[in-house]
Amino acid sequence: MFPASEVEIIDTWHVSGLRGTGSHDIAVNDFFVPRDYSYSIARGRPVQPGPLYGFSMMGLLAVCVAAVALGIGRAALDEMREMSPKKTPVGRRKPLSEWSVAQVALAEGEASLRSGRAFLFDAVADTWATLERGDQPTTEQRALARLAATQAVQGAVRAVDIAYNLGGGSSIYESSRLQRQFRDIHTLTQHVMVGPSSMEAAGRALLGQDVPPGFL
Repeated sequence: MFPASEVEIIDTWHVSGLRGTGSHDIAVNDFFVPRDYSYSIARGRPVQPGPLYGFSMMGLLAVCVAAVALGIGRAALDEMREMSPKKTPVGRRKPLSEWSVAQVALAEGEASLRSGRAFLFDAVADTWATLERGDQPTTEQRALARLAATQAVQGAVRAVDIAYNLGGGSSIYESSRLQRQFRDIHTLTQHVMVGPSSMEAAGRALLGQDVPPGFL
């Protein structure tokens, strides 16, 4: 940890989605960091009491990334529910909300989003309860938290894609929130915390194989 004044921010964050995070590159030159201001992400131990600080750094970050995805997915489905009674596609006489295809698709989006959310809440609650008892989470619990975060993101992606596709031509305009949600969620899928490597790490842990330090 060191003062922000010691960081050179390199203006690189020109991306398709999640533009508001401002995740620019940084450079730190010739600055000494005392040992007391350093922390091992892979093997560090909490210095503050409470269940929150008992989560691994990587596990907690994955949960936070998943929470963003769930919010984007929720917003996209809500946008579609608001739009569908008002949108009558070209060549049709009834609004989108009365199409059986749209009804089935929206239901699928809700199921995908909510099932991912439920898995994430279940995994976090299980780890939280373990930490409240004063015990350390098992490797399987940590693996399931990472897996749940990744699954929550995939469920959110499915929900956003459904809403975006149902929106048709309306989804592509800059004035549409759906186009932003589509860009944001597909940018989020590239985060290393919820990518294919997290699935591999979870699978290795569940099969009793060694997991590289820092994955869980």
